[in-house]
Amino acid sequence: MKNQESDPLARLVERIVREVLARLAAAEKATAKSEPASGSAMGLVGRVISLADLKQLTDETRELQVATEALITPAAKDELRERGIQVVRGQQQSTTKNTGSSATGLVVGTTEAPIPIDTALTGLRRQKIEIQQLPRLPLVEQIDAIVEQVVRGGRRGVLVTSEVAGALCLANRQRGVRAVTGATEQGVRRDVEQLAANLLVVDSAGRSTFEHLQLLREFATSTAGQLSAVLRDRLE
Repeated sequence: MKNQESDPLARLVERIVREVLARLAAAEKATAKSEPASGSAMGLVGRVISLADLKQLTDETRELQVATEALITPAAKDELRERGIQVVRGQQQSTTKNTGSSATGLVVGTTEAPIPIDTALTGLRRQKIEIQQLPRLPLVEQIDAIVEQVVRGGRRGVLVTSEVAGALCLANRQRGVRAVTGATEQGVRRDVEQLAANLLVVDSAGRSTFEHLQLLREFATSTAGQLSAVLRDRLE
């Protein structure tokens, strides 16, 4: 039997194996170097990324993922630069590290009292969803207040009211607003995914605190889809 050291074929096979292993090791090292560390990449959903939105990022965040068309305010850009956070467009991960699901801050208003909404909002805050609650106002004034936050602040708006039809008509007259009404969690998720809905009008009649909580949580955590070119030209 031939000794492996004197067998040219055995030496060739051994050399090829060593080269393959070396290349695999180099590839793994390059991949590990290029990918952000676990927990260092987070995402924010919205057309406008403001300084207030950056409060959701952790101290470990080194990469911020936003939508391709997202506008980052000058103050937010300065904050990201100071913290050494790189902005990556076109990808989005979770904004809420503890729950593993994306969540967009909500601005919530009502038109009449009493509405079982306060307890639901407390539940959402416990789930790390940022809530801005507006004072109770008449319908027209409340629509104006919410639309201001939705269009300029890049948040999603929620109006809890018994005047659903009027609220939808008023809100959808505003450029950049896509108001919908959701009776179920599935319906809310579908509207966000298909229409990039940014204002949810909730009928206050006959809803429990838990039902409000479910609808608002679904609205905050659903991922907005991309509008078709035809819809975008008409709606934006």
